[in-house]
Amino acid sequence: MKGVTAIIIARQGSTRLPGKAMIEIMGKPILSMIIERLKNIPEVNKICVATSNLDIDKPILQIAEKEGVMSFAGHPDDVLDRLYYAAKVSNAEVVYEVGGDCPLVDRDTLNKAILLMEKGNYDFVHNFAPMTYPDGLDCPLMTFDCLEQMHNNAVLPSHRIHPFSYIFSNPEQFSVANFTYSQNYGHLRLTLDYEEDLVLLRKIFERLYSENPKFTLKDVIQLLDENPSLVQINSQYVLPPSPEAYWNTVAYIDDLHDDLAKLIITSKENSKNQNFALAVKQYSEVIRMVGQLKERTQYLLETTFDETDSNL
Repeated sequence: MKGVTAIIIARQGSTRLPGKAMIEIMGKPILSMIIERLKNIPEVNKICVATSNLDIDKPILQIAEKEGVMSFAGHPDDVLDRLYYAAKVSNAEVVYEVGGDCPLVDRDTLNKAILLMEKGNYDFVHNFAPMTYPDGLDCPLMTFDCLEQMHNNAVLPSHRIHPFSYIFSNPEQFSVANFTYSQNYGHLRLTLDYEEDLVLLRKIFERLYSENPKFTLKDVIQLLDENPSLVQINSQYVLPPSPEAYWNTVAYIDDLHDDLAKLIITSKENSKNQNFALAVKQYSEVIRMVGQLKERTQYLLETTFDETDSNL
């Protein structure tokens, strides 16, 4: 395997939990904890923190400098653009994207992705769906060429904000493979979006970090299996299992609606201006997106609600 560059996507402007990159766990900002855990993974060749160029995110750049890793500040809303240019300035060959709210990055999980990519010479490997890993243990691994192709071709805002959604919308352009955990732990939340998530993560680190700072996902799962009450701390935020990547991501579904509204307006204008070829392409995309939203709604209806509910 070529050198793996871990790129941490982090920002301070989260609407659900503002400033979460600086929230401390075991006396360290969560971003520093992520960097520490990545440094403990020998397969990670380089680390780069990708954030926005807004003043609010300057502390993130300062942490990167303090921790001795690379950094890149780019577009506030275009996550794909930030990821791409962070990979470019890092001279990355293989990119491992890490969420800035996912402090439990795990060597075993990354190694599974690396072995799969090596075996099949894939452009992109992931564990998004079927979702057997806990939320917060996402492991997307891609070649730089794959990332560059996404960056150059993705046009819809939803594809710029949720970078890998472009791959799942255009699977014919890439060689893709997924991997799963030995058991299904998709019902666990090990990411940081809400105060309850923070409570759980702190309890996990308090119990495991002092004994072994390099503790693994296997250690976390054993702890939660032995202490099921911990799982209940943030269980209200667990979504139904997702049959496909991004299906249950509320932010992505919201952005799909925004894309759809804008696309209808532009396709209507192109039709009025007799740009018929472009209008046809845009209307075809409208049909595809409506189909996506309908399927998601039907799936959530069947998995979340009783269809006999009088409120439906």
